[in-house]
Amino acid sequence: MTNNSSYKNAWLPRLIGVVTILVLAVAIAVTLSTQSGAQGDPSVVPSPATTEPQSTATFVISPAPKDPTLAPTPLTVETPVFPTGIFEGGEGMFRSTDVTIYNRWQGYLNGQPAQVFAGAIFDNPEQGVIITLLAWPDGTIYGDRDIVEASGPLQIVSEENLRLVISSGSGTTYFYYIPGLDFVAALNATPLPTVTRVPTVEPTSPPTAYP
Repeated sequence: MTNNSSYKNAWLPRLIGVVTILVLAVAIAVTLSTQSGAQGDPSVVPSPATTEPQSTATFVISPAPKDPTLAPTPLTVETPVFPTGIFEGGEGMFRSTDVTIYNRWQGYLNGQPAQVFAGAIFDNPEQGVIITLLAWPDGTIYGDRDIVEASGPLQIVSEENLRLVISSGSGTTYFYYIPGLDFVAALNATPLPTVTRVPTVEPTSPPTAYP
């Protein structure tokens, strides 16, 4: 009995020491295996390093200072000038197959532009013609035509106090009073009443020289 008890007492500490060494060995092996698996497994992604957000710069573009000397110049629309006097031709106002215009007078009647054209009927040059265009205050343009039989072509020679001196192909001199839209007997004849009726002849196109 004494010998068996001594044997058990001597063996027990050795067994505890062996078990302890085995436990430590297993723990070390498990630790090494875990670290090796983490390094070789591609599914294990290390946490990315934390980066500071980049600052965004804001640029403010200031408008260039205005230079008053470089300011655009306003467009100036000038009123077309209506020349006055006696001029050659008829400005293309009438069809050349209707009348042949030799010259014209331009001026103002009661503050409104007026034109008188002298010529002849195209297909009968022995018939002289006078065509007067007046601009009424409402802006409408009307015309009146007078035909002189067997006079030949008519031409304006001069103007005085709204009376025209007109020569003809036949050698006769005529006098035309513009406000009355008719011929008078002499240059100093008593003026006819100013026409206020609506004339019947209109130009083929409005006068481009009117302001």
